[in-house]
Amino acid sequence: MAEATESAKAEARRIASQQKEAGADRLGEMAGAVHGAARTLEAGMPQVASYVHGAAAQLEDAAKTLRHRSVDELIDGIGSFARAQPAVFFAGAMLAGLALTRFLKSSGPIADDRLRQTDVRGQ
Repeated sequence: MAEATESAKAEARRIASQQKEAGADRLGEMAGAVHGAARTLEAGMPQVASYVHGAAAQLEDAAKTLRHRSVDELIDGIGSFARAQPAVFFAGAMLAGLALTRFLKSSGPIADDRLRQTDVRGQ
């Protein structure tokens, strides 16, 4: 039984590590897009562009943090933050849940359409 538990823990860590890397990649991509948006604002609204570049830099920092910390370090950090700022942590978790729900609802019909097309083609 202990061997199965350790195997499950190792697999969970492996999956978490993969997801951590994927999350870091997405944050890096978002930072690039935000920098691109800031560049389009530079000519007409340089002050706003500066703020947008700052937001992109923070996304880049978050991506670096994800890449350079282990899953255990990230979990410990989240736990420490939750204990220090429970209201902020709870509000952030609620917002993340709402955002995820909206994303899943908005991508649902697209996924359903692809599935129907596959079924119609017999593939």
